[in-house]
Amino acid sequence: MPFRVLLTFMIVIPVFTVTAQTQMDARVLEIGSASPLAGVQITNVNLGSSVLSDMQGRFRISVRKGDLLVLTLYSYVSDTVFVTDVKTRDFFLQAISHQLKDVTITGVNTQLGSLVDKETFRRNTGYQRNDDGTMKGGLTFRLRYWNKDSKKERRSQRKIRDYLVEEEIDRVFSVSYIEKHTPLTGDELLDFRGLYRPTVKAYKSPDFHLLLYLNQSYRHFKSLPPEKRRLPKLEPFDPR
Repeated sequence: MPFRVLLTFMIVIPVFTVTAQTQMDARVLEIGSASPLAGVQITNVNLGSSVLSDMQGRFRISVRKGDLLVLTLYSYVSDTVFVTDVKTRDFFLQAISHQLKDVTITGVNTQLGSLVDKETFRRNTGYQRNDDGTMKGGLTFRLRYWNKDSKKERRSQRKIRDYLVEEEIDRVFSVSYIEKHTPLTGDELLDFRGLYRPTVKAYKSPDFHLLLYLNQSYRHFKSLPPEKRRLPKLEPFDPR
């Protein structure tokens, strides 16, 4: 009886593990203030794709578990995130700190002999003396003139302080500084600097932060229509 040889063929089907992509909804905020950050670039390093956050700081991007996301924005420290899940979440960026130089104003020192009494023919005032000419301590001057001169001196010192602060503002809020932290160039940069140069009052405020102010001003500037982003033209001078 002939043997029948049964050949059994085994079909091997390779199995590939595929990690499916999905969409992640998230939001980018600023550390501390929790303000939404618009224009943040979010890049998926593994997939090579990127998106920008909207005015509410929200974005949607394709991700897989294990991907790396890089978040970047002018004037903020970049952050790298390892994706462990695709749940909706908030990301936070830290503003780059910028230490400003303190402006120290030294008051005018008034030395003995420099005070002047207008009713004594502008003679320098001096120590009070007894009838015999010996000094008994204290100064001789007319109080009403001293108060008037003090007010003038205080006003002068305030003007000096404000003048020095104005110089400090021009130095730190410079064209090169704005170019470094924003993409503005040319006439648009000059218009932005003229429109958003900090006032002395704002600059001296205890909670003033230059980079935060610059970033907020830039976002406001870009939200304006083009015709509102230009400095008003000066009227021609008429000598008549």
